[in-house]
This record gives sequence, structure tokens and C-alpha cells, in this order.
Amino acid sequence: MSHRVAEKISRIVPPGEGIRYRLQQAGVHATIKLSPDDSPFTHLALVEYEIAQSATADLHAYKAIDRAYYCLEGTGTVVVGGKEYNIEAGSLVFCGRGWTVEFRNRFKGTMRLMAGSFPPGPEARHDNIAVDEGTGWVQRPLTAEVRRLLGIMVAPEAADFPVGLRGETFVMAPDEGESYWQASPTDGYVTAKVTPFNSSIYHYSMGTQLLEPGARVREHGHKQLDEVLIAVKGTGTIRVDGVEQPFPLGTVAVVGRYVLHCFANAGSDDFVVAGIANPIGIEGALRETGVPRVPGEARPKNIPRNAETGRLLIEKYGFIIPGGGG
Repeated sequence: MSHRVAEKISRIVPPGEGIRYRLQQAGVHATIKLSPDDSPFTHLALVEYEIAQSATADLHAYKAIDRAYYCLEGTGTVVVGGKEYNIEAGSLVFCGRGWTVEFRNRFKGTMRLMAGSFPPGPEARHDNIAVDEGTGWVQRPLTAEVRRLLGIMVAPEAADFPVGLRGETFVMAPDEGESYWQASPTDGYVTAKVTPFNSSIYHYSMGTQLLEPGARVREHGHKQLDEVLIAVKGTGTIRVDGVEQPFPLGTVAVVGRYVLHCFANAGSDDFVVAGIANPIGIEGALRETGVPRVPGEARPKNIPRNAETGRLLIEKYGFIIPGGGG
């Protein structure tokens, strides 16, 4: 039996790029950043939501799709899993299948959310979810028939969804999650958000990486997983397949298997990148090679780089590191 090896995939989606449509709810817009319509990735989609001051975004429930929302900007509340939580920039909201989710903007400006759906949801298919009215795309009225075809449920329908089929829900504060200091030149820390160690999710993982001013992630690739990287705070640069460019807030970088990439803090404040890996693997590598961190504690001085780190990353976790990663 022969197997086709997929071509290397990479793509940068800068802020403002993507198909934008207005939801039926006043003051709420969506921009499709990553969709199976224009990407070889079929396992996830990314949509950015903008919620105007005092507006509410009822994003309903899905029958067969999990969603994760990362708050890029703003403060407000979210109702998910039947409970209300306060959220702010850096908060993560996970909404499993069968649960409704509603965001309310309590911020003076616009609340921005980056939403990942696993597998891709109807919100990432503009040809299904929206219509072109000549002046822009507008979400279709979610009639009972449209909801049935797209697998969307409003609250009364979700209330009857079988409990045994529901996914899990949780909300994580910006600094919440298993966290590890990194050695120079990657001065800063990584925080695991969604992993098999803290949830029932085992086919992808999510986390964040904070780089202090002047810090950088060394060039590397992955033999057995794809990554989606999102700039969520500060100012940075990213190099993918040898091409370097700015990495400002809201930029999405798609990095497939075998694609060499690196990123760096280009500003005077902390730079934070959120990442999604499919399948899992990175979280185990970070756990094994990092130094445990307690939120609020000062960074230890002169963290030594483990001499075995390069070998572990390459031999055990399938990293590709030019020069061997010593």
C-alpha cells in the first residue's frame, strides 16, 4: 500500500483579512480567518467575532461541534454550561457540543474573540451561513429548517439535547493552567490550556507562550503535527519557511508539518502567542523540558538549558531543529 505525503502547508492571515459578515444580532460581526473552503486543514476553523459596546452575542449550541473562544480584547461576561462568568483579554472559554454560549460586552470599546471550532462549524462557511446583500454579507435568518440543516440549536432545543452526548464546558482565567518557565533565548513561559491532562480532549491541544522583551522561539518544525499560531498580545515578528514578517495582534499563522518556523518579541512589553496543535504532543514536550512555574512568582534567574532538551524534542516528540537543538 502506498501513501501520499502531504505537501508542506503554511499561510499567514493578517488582521482585517477574511470574509466578514454581520450577524442577525445588532452590533455583532464575524470574520472567517481559517475555513475548509480555502485551506487544506479540515479539522478546525477559526472565526473572529467583534461585539460592540453593550451588545450581546448569542452563539447558540451545536449538535456535533466543540468550540473554544479566546478573548483578544475587552471585558464582559459569558454564559456557558448554565453558568455566568466574568472574562477579560486572555480568558479562554471552552464550549462543548450541546451547550449554548452567550457573550455580553461590558467594555467601553469592542470586544474581540477568536473562536476555534472542532471540526469546522457552519460559522466558518460563508456560503452556508450568510447571504450577499450587495453591501456586504449578512447572516441568514436561523429558521428551524436552517438550524436543522446546519446542526445549530437555540436554547429550548439545546435543553432537550441528550446529557450523555454533551461535551464539557469550562472557563480559564488568563494566567490559569499548568505553566513552565523556558530557558534563554526563549525567556518567558508557556501555559497549557486544553490538554489530555486537564480535560477529556485528546485529539488536539491549546496553550499560550509569553515571550519577554528580546526573547525568541528558536527555529523548528514538527514531523507529526500541525500548528495554528495566533498573536494575542504585544508586538512580534514571525518567520515561516524562511520568510519573516510582522506578527501583530490578531494575526493567524498556519504552520503545517515539516514547515520551519520561529517567532520573536519585537516590542518593549510582553508578547503572547496562543497556539492550537493537532494532534497532541507539544504539551508533553513542554512539561518534560520546562521548569514548573507558579503564577505570581518571580522568574528564576539563569534558568539552565537542559542538555537533553534537543535530543528529547527530536527523538521523542518529532521536532525538527536545525543544528540539532543543543
